[in-house]
Amino acid sequence: RIIFISTALAQKWLKPVLPGDILSMSVKALSKSEPRSKPNVGFIRYAMAVHNQKSEVVMSYTSTIMVSRASAVPDSQGSVAVL
Repeated sequence: RIIFISTALAQKWLKPVLPGDILSMSVKALSKSEPRSKPNVGFIRYAMAVHNQKSEVVMSYTSTIMVSRASAVPDSQGSVAVL
């Protein structure tokens, strides 16, 4: 479960995107961290690339998301408290 999505870091527009272009994307996990101070969450850093119909990368960025860890127990509404 994703709790929070950070803003994109190092976003790059590499080529123009034109009307009629067919876009697809790929995502690669780069790293993970499990802070001891917050045992119910973890962080995943990833890279994303958007490709056009010619398989050219038109945009790329890296970002980090915060996720609830498997050991975290959700409350009655399915939310996990982050302190």
